Amino acid sequence: MSAAQKYTSMIPFLVSRDDNNFQFCQIPINEGDNNTAIVDRIKSLERATNSKKAKRALHTLAMRKLSIGTVRLLEAPLETGKAQIIPTGYVGEKKRHDMMTNVLFNPATPIPTTHTLYVQLISGVRNDEEGHTKAWGLDYAIDGHAACIWLALALVAALVVGLVIGISTGDGKLGLGIGGGLLAASTAIQAAILMRTIY
Repeated sequence: MSAAQKYTSMIPFLVSRDDNNFQFCQIPINEGDNNTAIVDRIKSLERATNSKKAKRALHTLAMRKLSIGTVRLLEAPLETGKAQIIPTGYVGEKKRHDMMTNVLFNPATPIPTTHTLYVQLISGVRNDEEGHTKAWGLDYAIDGHAACIWLALALVAALVVGLVIGISTGDGKLGLGIGGGLLAASTAIQAAILMRTIY
């Protein structure tokens, strides 16, 4: 950035913390910034929260991935230039932004060459008609694609195990029972991990 260039906007972000509250952060953007620079600044917010590796691993196992969207604050107005922790009870409606999420967290999605991200970030934080403060939020959410893959793998594994046991023992009912039990157990474990990441 040249010395003559000045940032024109500070974009508020609420970043999910390991304790299920949110860290208030800001990123500076200028209309002349390219999208790659904006993407790097947003990604740096998640790294700044110092989320523990074990917690990130639990999110992965529970089919939850980082997503970005707009959030509405019910109370606790944001104080510009001041670090704040926002309790989750003060955070109201969250709306996932699919285009921004894909650009940030899906490596297969190319970064647009137009000023799309600048426009999206500015428009996303305008207060709503009821006067509530709005911000962008980085939070973990269920990833439908990952959930489908996990369910497919669990089903295939249960069928294979059940088939092998049924053939090797000559007892089809035993193989079916073990395969069904394996699928039920794996589903229960996954559900427990999912609940652990939420509460």
